[in-house]
Amino acid sequence: MKIAIVSDTHFGHFRWAEDALAQGREAMLGAAQKADILLMPGDIFDTPSPSLNTLQEFVSVLRQIKIPILAIHGTHEMRPRGQVNPVQLLHSAGLLTNIHMNPQEFEKEGQKIIINGLGGVPEEFFSAALAKADFLPKEGAFNIFVF
Repeated sequence: MKIAIVSDTHFGHFRWAEDALAQGREAMLGAAQKADILLMPGDIFDTPSPSLNTLQEFVSVLRQIKIPILAIHGTHEMRPRGQVNPVQLLHSAGLLTNIHMNPQEFEKEGQKIIINGLGGVPEEFFSAALAKADFLPKEGAFNIFVF
């Protein structure tokens, strides 16, 4: 099984929005052509509240990808407790899978993979978040932890 990782695309960057879009699109589409899973470990957007135009551009890229897309929010997407971040929004729309404390299991040709994720959390809460989650490796599987 091949897993592609595309990180820190910073879609909607306040200064280099066009460049971030072009490079992010190229990285995502190119990686997705060569892999079975696309993993996006945070800082997908440059702000916790990307513009509707930025979201629309990102969604248009997601819709071109035909493999599972797994993501966590990074520190750039962090929102106050109780507020939805962009990764949660895209997960609820069925456009990607949010793996923040939501392990996902895949199997291909007898090879089992479990991917766990912990999105960006404020430094003072990191230890508590880590203790709350069950990130111990599972027997009989290749385990990946993304943070």
